[in-house]
Amino acid sequence: MKKIRMIFVTVLCVLLAVSAAGCTRTNPNDEKINENATQLLVGNFDGGYGDAWLKEVKKRFEEKYKDVSFEEGKTGVQVLIDSSDKYSGSAVNQQIVTWPQHVILAENIDYWQIVGTNSKRSKVTEITDVVTTPLNYDFITGENDPALTDETDTIADIMNPSMNAYFKQEKSDKYFGVPFYEATVGFVYDIDLFEEYGFFYCAPGYGDAAGFAQDMSGNWIGQSGAVLGNKSGMTFAQATGGGGLKLSAGPDGKNGTYDDGMPATYDEFFALCERIEARGCEALTWPGEREIQRYLNYLAYNLWADYEGKDQMQLNYSLSGTATDLVKMDSFDAATGTFETYSQKIDNNNGYLLGSQAGKYYAVDFISRLVRNEKCYDENFCFTDGRTQYDTETLFVNSAYPGDNLKSRAMLIDGSWWQSEASKIFDDMVATYGDEWKAENRRFGMLALPKATREKVGESTTMAFNTATAILINAKTTTDEKILALAKQFIKFMHTHESLYQFNKITGTAKPYAYTLSDAEQATLTGVAKQNYEMHSSVDYVFSYSQNSIVKSDIQYFSMSGYYVFQANDSQFEILSLALKENPSWTSWDYFSSMVNDRGKSWWDTKFGSYLG
Repeated sequence: MKKIRMIFVTVLCVLLAVSAAGCTRTNPNDEKINENATQLLVGNFDGGYGDAWLKEVKKRFEEKYKDVSFEEGKTGVQVLIDSSDKYSGSAVNQQIVTWPQHVILAENIDYWQIVGTNSKRSKVTEITDVVTTPLNYDFITGENDPALTDETDTIADIMNPSMNAYFKQEKSDKYFGVPFYEATVGFVYDIDLFEEYGFFYCAPGYGDAAGFAQDMSGNWIGQSGAVLGNKSGMTFAQATGGGGLKLSAGPDGKNGTYDDGMPATYDEFFALCERIEARGCEALTWPGEREIQRYLNYLAYNLWADYEGKDQMQLNYSLSGTATDLVKMDSFDAATGTFETYSQKIDNNNGYLLGSQAGKYYAVDFISRLVRNEKCYDENFCFTDGRTQYDTETLFVNSAYPGDNLKSRAMLIDGSWWQSEASKIFDDMVATYGDEWKAENRRFGMLALPKATREKVGESTTMAFNTATAILINAKTTTDEKILALAKQFIKFMHTHESLYQFNKITGTAKPYAYTLSDAEQATLTGVAKQNYEMHSSVDYVFSYSQNSIVKSDIQYFSMSGYYVFQANDSQFEILSLALKENPSWTSWDYFSSMVNDRGKSWWDTKFGSYLG
């Protein structure tokens, strides 16, 4: 009987592990469980952003509610974090009902598939009250928090508008989740290296013959070719801080912003790469591994979005409005590389026409120009299968150390999350070479995207969020009202100003919410974190998902995180860098026109026929 009783108790505990306030005592991160406190279980996708930022939230949340009782005989809350890559993709939809976690921070998910259409079958809890009540309203006390008197906005008020439109259920205006983070892909650059070699463009009338701040001999060049000094005796700060050197306005066409001196056009970008190579450095690095070559697809997606601008790019997800720059496919002039465009009203029936947006051609052409100019990158690394993302980030970080005899790497194609992802690399470098190589002592930034043409300079930058993320409450484990209130308050707590600031500070990147950091707060940020914040505050972001029935039916095709939007040659090609590198006879126009033809009316009608009028 004792054996049977023990089996019964064990089974009972397993069953309770997935109930609201059950006897769950699982602790994946080996934190000692405080039996005198109530546990809040949080599942966190263990990706590029890690969980250091979440542990900081945990610490402050536990301190705030240390004297509150959520269960009889217990006081305070203990947040137990399970950081795992399982909180990603289709596994979330399939397995969430088996997980004991109350709050889930997930990546790369089909949000509306998880939510479902029948509320009785919903796997996640409705959190409209979390999203639409002021941030200073406390679900634990039922009152406004006197420590947050200025935080009267709601999460909905500060959420990125295109994300808000996606997360709020049409007709009912209900929310079942909020976005987890923002992420995008572009050019990471080594600010110290750029300043050492003067890899910046100057204002008209300044700089060397090619417009750079330094000539090939390392001389700083001021107005009308005047030599201001040499880099051996004059720093970048001295040259620009009253020394007679004036930088260009950059892609945004405005002086005094974060992109001053950066290449304004594609032509300037490639001229910069050649200058970097001529000075003995490597211009660009990216992973050679075939699977990770998709990062160049992400980059192309952003170049496409930037050319189109927010409103035109958003048509790809709303399928409603007027497209203004569709390419006339019979108008291409191979001798000049020019073509004509036309306007067309877009709806579900002709959404395929958006595949011929001019920005998409220019994005393909950029990648073609890049991979076919070996002065822009290290071919032995960037096109060697097996060179991983970790290898690439290691090479980029370590190449700055003078004793390694590595060519200094000026730029890295990577995501805004890269420095957080590379934290171990920085730690290893510190262990080997000393504290001066700490991440906080290094200066990196995100290069502003150059414009396809001179006419586009001065237009605001538009970029796409890399993937769909969500913070959810597990409906199966939060039926207890006190646990549910605790879970709701934890989500709200993650979106207070202090939490948004700490996320920015710790991960080096921003969240998809509108918030303003003080000068004092900005002073605590690393170079990457500060530039990502400045970019976050000035860029128009689009979210490559929507509630349009066609888009919801195949989010992999429409989203930035899929390959399919750049498929060509009867879907035999999908990764731009490899297709264009390995098929040199294919011109940019060949590739673009193949994409347009492959995804034309016949394909659209066949794939989405059930949604067409």
